[in-house]
Amino acid sequence: MPTNVSQLTKVEKNNIINKHKALVDELNAYLPDEQKIEYNSNLEALLDDEKVAGYCKTVSELDERMRKQKEIYTDYIKDNPIPQKNSYLPRTIWMGLKTENTDIAKEYNKKYLDEYRKNPEKIFYQRYKKVLEFNPKRILDIIDDKEKLVEFYKNNQELCEDAFCFSSALSNPAIKLNPELKRAKPCMVKLVETFAYPMVVAKAEMDAGAFVFPKLTQEQAAIIVNTNPNLMKSESPLRAGLSDALDPGGVNKIKNTFKTITDHGYKLEPGVAVKYQALQFNPNTNTEAEINLEDGIKNLKNDGNICVRERQPEEIDEIMKINNANEKAYLSVWQKRFSRNYNEKTFDLESIKNANKGGFFERTFKRTSVEYRTFIQTLQDFNNPESQNYLNKELLKKTAEDYFDYKTEQGISFNKLDETSKGRLKLVSSVIKTINDMDNDPEAVNKEIENDLNEIPIVREQFLNENDIEEKNVIDNNIEFDNNIIINEKSMDLKN
Repeated sequence: MPTNVSQLTKVEKNNIINKHKALVDELNAYLPDEQKIEYNSNLEALLDDEKVAGYCKTVSELDERMRKQKEIYTDYIKDNPIPQKNSYLPRTIWMGLKTENTDIAKEYNKKYLDEYRKNPEKIFYQRYKKVLEFNPKRILDIIDDKEKLVEFYKNNQELCEDAFCFSSALSNPAIKLNPELKRAKPCMVKLVETFAYPMVVAKAEMDAGAFVFPKLTQEQAAIIVNTNPNLMKSESPLRAGLSDALDPGGVNKIKNTFKTITDHGYKLEPGVAVKYQALQFNPNTNTEAEINLEDGIKNLKNDGNICVRERQPEEIDEIMKINNANEKAYLSVWQKRFSRNYNEKTFDLESIKNANKGGFFERTFKRTSVEYRTFIQTLQDFNNPESQNYLNKELLKKTAEDYFDYKTEQGISFNKLDETSKGRLKLVSSVIKTINDMDNDPEAVNKEIENDLNEIPIVREQFLNENDIEEKNVIDNNIEFDNNIIINEKSMDLKN
């Protein structure tokens, strides 16, 4: 809860009391006399409590923050529409925006949304990495304290909202989801969706207002909803409160999910949604598929076709790639390293191809070697996400070596080669060197990829809270020349 929060003003208290009474009157219109709701007679005294005042202000601030976030996002897309194919987070992207009225916040929001427009895979990766790394014990520890749950949502809005949308987000056909995550999804959906519980509590409060919605029995809620079903429509501000009254065991379902896991010796810890796997074998098809983790644990002793196990580190690594953002980041790292080896310029494939075109005679009489044509096509495919040879470094290296061997087997002095051949040798040699360097130092490559994937538009201390720091990095999971004679060594560096 916020500390040193001033008490509510008389106007603020009267607004809450009047809203409460008006809502009670509205709901009572649907109830028979014997089921009428009483006003909360203790409400005025309750609102004098400083802790309650702080809670009311938090709910009000949350409501205002979400209104501002929507407004900022709406204003942005007026001038910068986001293509449908790039709409990876249509329901939650705006919840990552800052609402402080500062130049820093405005700059952050613009860069964040610009990045989302051009590279939605990266933003999707960042957002769902946090979800998959989350430790649900943080929710279990406060699950019976409404005020703490609302405060948690305030500090973890994106995470809760993304967890709520987990199933639909991962079902978006536009997203090139990692195959391992796609296979694992049925196992983790129910557990991940429990991470959204603080959002459910907070929105129930925001929709009606803190301490405005009265206490209802399940029977009262049923009568109200049966009388006016429109109150349960998604746009209804009473939907959350009525839903909670209709299903008062909702919180117990979440507790039971956590209890099932812990009672069977499994831990609630960072990355638990990814760590464990429940599998069911189908003897008719001789195949096995992932099933809901909770169901798997419950039925483990009664169904010989079910097994629950910890995933291997390499499986977790694959799942945590999440989508094709990892591939794009790898390509970005490759292009940067290649450019350092080749010409110190920003990678531009068309410029590279044009710089290494044959002369007039070669083009006119189609004398370009098969080896070079194959190599340059493979280089193009390597950089093309739509190609079946996208990021096929083994094939790229082989075609580069084939061209290198083709030229060196001629035994011609380097100084006697024409400029086109010299340029092409430098090109293939730079490709070979880049691939070898990256293969020989995977840790450094992985670090570069992680840095690229986790980069945010602006890193500002005021935008990092304790939870951001706590959850960060949670899951641990060589051409040379001698006397101008070409040497048949595929690690030669022609750069200098």
